[in-house]
Amino acid sequence: MQNCICPNCGSTLSFPDGHAPAFCSSCGAKIPLPAESPSPSAEAESLPPAKPAVQPPVYTRTELIGALLSYVAAYCYILLGDGSGPYPYWPVLPVAVFIIALTAALNRSAKPSAESWFWLGCFVISVVCAVFRLGHVWEEYQIILFIHLFAVWWILSRSGILIESDCFDYLPSNALNGFAILPFGNFILRFRTLAGCAKQFRQERGKRRMNWWLIPAALLCAALFYAAVRLLGRADALFENRLSAFSELFRFKNGDKLTEFFFRLLLSIPVGCWLFGLIAGAHRTDPGRTERRKQRMSVFLERLRRISPVFWEAVIVLFSVLYLAFFILQGSYLFGAFSGKLPEGFIVAEYARQGFFELCKIMTVNAVLIWLSTHFSNCSGVRERRLRVFCLILLLESILFAVIAFSKLALYISIYGFTPLRLQSSWLVCVLFTGCVLWIGHLFTGKRLFRVWMIFSAATLTLLMLY
Repeated sequence: MQNCICPNCGSTLSFPDGHAPAFCSSCGAKIPLPAESPSPSAEAESLPPAKPAVQPPVYTRTELIGALLSYVAAYCYILLGDGSGPYPYWPVLPVAVFIIALTAALNRSAKPSAESWFWLGCFVISVVCAVFRLGHVWEEYQIILFIHLFAVWWILSRSGILIESDCFDYLPSNALNGFAILPFGNFILRFRTLAGCAKQFRQERGKRRMNWWLIPAALLCAALFYAAVRLLGRADALFENRLSAFSELFRFKNGDKLTEFFFRLLLSIPVGCWLFGLIAGAHRTDPGRTERRKQRMSVFLERLRRISPVFWEAVIVLFSVLYLAFFILQGSYLFGAFSGKLPEGFIVAEYARQGFFELCKIMTVNAVLIWLSTHFSNCSGVRERRLRVFCLILLLESILFAVIAFSKLALYISIYGFTPLRLQSSWLVCVLFTGCVLWIGHLFTGKRLFRVWMIFSAATLTLLMLY
């Protein structure tokens, strides 16, 4: 039961149904309707949408430990090649252990792919070869370069942010992401992690009290560890000598040693930022961001298709005729290795070396031309199939170049035997030959075989380290 007052006579009117009467029952005057208050839903619709509160990033204990250990790993990296004795590249071992442990710990919730296991195997084998100086085919600086390549590719693969590694089109994007965008884009992530963990610790300190007994316990354990090291040194002279050589890196007998230490420490800071930025940045990368990069790359490649296929067909025909004329005019010189007869005036060493790397470079030129013709032409249907036929002719001529180069090298090896440089040259020719064969398979089956070529190249390169 609700009541209202007539504004004309002042009578009190009651209405049980909840709706005020339109006219007064005493004087007949019109009663104005009360102002309706807006409903809560209407108020919510009229207000602008509230911005979501920005949540501060949460840093895990694993990231904190990784950020702290990155200082040690970066300092060891600066020591690469400066050591003496039988194992001058020993610092690469703790760096590799740090990379593997931190990457595996951050991505432990995701199941590793078969491809990530392959790159991890290549990474581990190359590290072992560098530390223990196994194999004689590759130089130490070359193995260190391969270690960097395998490490970055394994981190990307284990973190699940490789963009279709079976397609060559995305190789530049993946390489740029692994070597520049991720590490330099997260260059200060290590400082943010340390500062964020310190802030989280201060916030949680009021919730739980710190166990101060950890400090004397840690000091006691450190003393026991030092005693164990000293006793092991006294028990074995060889261990003591190795320990003394290691401690020399951190012992300062004069000002020069101290200056060298701080100089190395200063250089290790950006190295550690780059390394931690790559690993932790890859872990923190949103999968949607990887998908957006893929879409942008696909749109960019699609925009490149602006040139008529007739132009590319004419260019490929020009190259093919040039190579055919070269084969005809220089047939006796090029194919002499198949019959074991050398051209007049040549010795075996001169014949094998002359033109070998030029032939390999010609194969690279042909690969670039084929990629341009298949990505810059706006053709489809019959025209696209015709362009593939022209590309097939160019690939077959590239295969012939690879066979000629290998025949010259095989003649040289049959007389003088293997050397590291000859094994490297043989590996290069086999990789180029395999690439041409797989490209032919891709042109006419549509299957993406680039990953097969990368695995073949990396596996054979890694096996050569053990030779």
